[in-house]
This record gives sequence, structure tokens and C-alpha cells, in this order.
Amino acid sequence: MVRFADYLQREGVEFLCVCASESYALEDLKRHNIASTAILPIEISPDFYYANRAEREALVNKIASAIDNRPARVVTFCMRDLYTVSALAAKLARVAVVHLILHIQDDLYVGQTVLEKLLYRMTGRLRFGNSKIIKFNRSLLSMLNARGGLICMADLIAEAWRKKFGILIPHDHVVPLPSFVATPADKARRTNNRKILWIGRLVDFKIPALLAMIDCLSVLDEYTFTIVGGGDRSAILARMKERNIQPDRVRFSGEVSYADLEGVIADHSIGYAMGTSLVELARFRIPVIVALASYAHTPFRRPICGGLFFDQPRGCDGSALAACTEDSINVEIMGAIKTIETDWKDVANACYDYARLNYSAEENFSVYKNIINNAKWLSAKDKSSRIPVAPLIRRFLFALKAR
Repeated sequence: MVRFADYLQREGVEFLCVCASESYALEDLKRHNIASTAILPIEISPDFYYANRAEREALVNKIASAIDNRPARVVTFCMRDLYTVSALAAKLARVAVVHLILHIQDDLYVGQTVLEKLLYRMTGRLRFGNSKIIKFNRSLLSMLNARGGLICMADLIAEAWRKKFGILIPHDHVVPLPSFVATPADKARRTNNRKILWIGRLVDFKIPALLAMIDCLSVLDEYTFTIVGGGDRSAILARMKERNIQPDRVRFSGEVSYADLEGVIADHSIGYAMGTSLVELARFRIPVIVALASYAHTPFRRPICGGLFFDQPRGCDGSALAACTEDSINVEIMGAIKTIETDWKDVANACYDYARLNYSAEENFSVYKNIINNAKWLSAKDKSSRIPVAPLIRRFLFALKAR
């Protein structure tokens, strides 16, 4: 959102960023000198699904008041906010909605029952059985697609959705995340110092990829591994103990500010990540290995990966396992590292060029702007859907967890 706001401000486009007060997004907007008149901080909880009727009204009315019933083109970056905007649309006379598909499981948003959440905590078995919610999500996304209001960040996601629920996202609406900004050539590392860097939160679907790298360290005696990102380390520490990895070979750096990240990357010669971190690493001209997200949240049986971050489909982000099984992945981390060791510089340059050609911030934000401007206005029927409300027990548990 912040980079898009910066782009729109430089282009002279009128816009309004809605974000939570006292949030990282708000601080980042200020840090990028986004005009205060273009920012709407809100004190109300943004979790529309879990809000009661009064909270929903307060949230929607605050945003509607700022728009002041002018024609609006509203962009959302997650399903949580799409629920809010769907309710907001009913209060606006002329509105188009564009949703950025940044997660392959957007259609499964709040698609677990309370029992399924409990069973997942107890057994690790992940299921999405709330068919009514999932049907609503898919219907909402299909309606937006018919209005030219979906931007998908990856070919793999578009193809998976076509197979799963028949939604046909236009080819020119598949736009890799506009996240590449060139770095000066003199900031590029020139040798392989055998330091591997991970950038990303330590969350359930990323832990298996981290465990896979720990497994490789048990045979890569000369390599060290730095993990940048907050979260629960217990599974990683347990695997290190199991594989007899000395603590000084794995460094947990926690969360690192964006301003300090450049220095951290400069001290490493191989990147390992998924999502937007792939581009962030590649733009510093180091080889990058694609880590795979685990949608079952279970450890891999072998240290698989998505290969090297070049010669990949548009929008590669490490989500390959959403469309295939672990057995069908034939690339392992050790193989990627052997390729890197054969010609570190060539692989580094190839990763950099792939990121530059596919993820250009200026070019892809321009495509975003065109799609947004061409999205069709919603009809009265489009704006008539009732947004699902979390059951009382679920709202209680959500409030308890938030404390």
C-alpha cells in the first residue's frame, strides 16, 4: 500500500489510504512523506467479520464520510478489508472495487469452523469446512472478476482458481507485485561467503521451509543461516537439536527495520525466502532460492524448494504446493546450492534480471492504475450481498485471543 501511495502521489492522482491508527502502515506512510490529507487513520477495529452491528456501522460510516459520496474506486489488499469495502459499497452511489489477490487461499478466508480450528491446534490437521462462507467468498470474487476488478499477482494462482472454482482471470490482469526498485551496482556482493539469509515471519505455513534448510545445514558444514523475522522459534530450535546443529550456525535476528535491512542483506551471499522477500533479496544481486509454503502446515519429508528465482512463471512467490503434491516437486535445496556454487555470479545476475523484468514497481503500478481506472461501476445488485457475521462463540474466542 505504501509504495502504491508513493507512486500515486508522484503521478498526481488523488487517493486516500485507510489504515489503523498506531499501525506500522501509518508510520510507514508518514516516513514516505505521504500527504496527511491522503491518510485516514481509524481507531475502530478493522476486523469486519468479527465486529458487531454497531462496530460495523461506525467503521463503514467513517470511511463513507471521508469519501463524501463522490465516485470512488476502492482497492483492497486482503479479504478482511474486502468484507468492509463490500459493506461500504452499499452506501456509495457510484463505486468500483478492485481486489488484489495476494494469497492463493483468499477464497478460504474464515472458512474454518471453530471445531476445525480446535482440531488443528490439537492434531495439526488443516481443514476448511465452512462451505457457506467459502461459497460467499467465491461468489464475491467472481462478481468482481466480471466487473474487471481482480488483479492477480501470479499465473499459478490464476490457474489454481480456474481449476478450483472456475474463475477465469484475464491474462492481462495477472500482474506480479510491483516491488522491484533497482539498487546501485556497487552495492552488489561479489563473492559467495556461504551465509544464507531468510527474510519472513515465522508462521505455520513457512516453518516447514525453515526446517528443510536446517536439515541441509547438517551436511553443509561451511554454511551459516540467518533468520530475519518474528515468530515462534520452538520448532526450528527442536530441529536444530535433532540434527546436531550448533547454535552459532543459526542466528535469529528477529524483526529488522526496513532501513537496516540493506546492511543485513549485504552481509549474506544467498537468499532463501517466499513472497515479496524474494524480490527484496534478488535486487541486491545475490542468488535466491525459492522457499515453498506448506498449505498443510506439516514438515516436508525431504528438503524440497521451488528452485532458483529465475526462469519461473510470472509472479513466482513460493506457492507451488497449492497446485501440486510434495512428491511432484523434484528440486531440493541441496541441488539449488550446488548450482549456485558452480557459478555464483551468473545465478546472482539471473535472479536480479528476473526480478527487474517481472516485478518493476513503476511499470506494474502503471498497470494497476489502468486496471483500477477501467473497472466497472458496481450495480445495485452487486452491492446487495449480506456480509457474513462471525457466530457469537467465534467472536468471543477472537476477542479473547486479541487481549
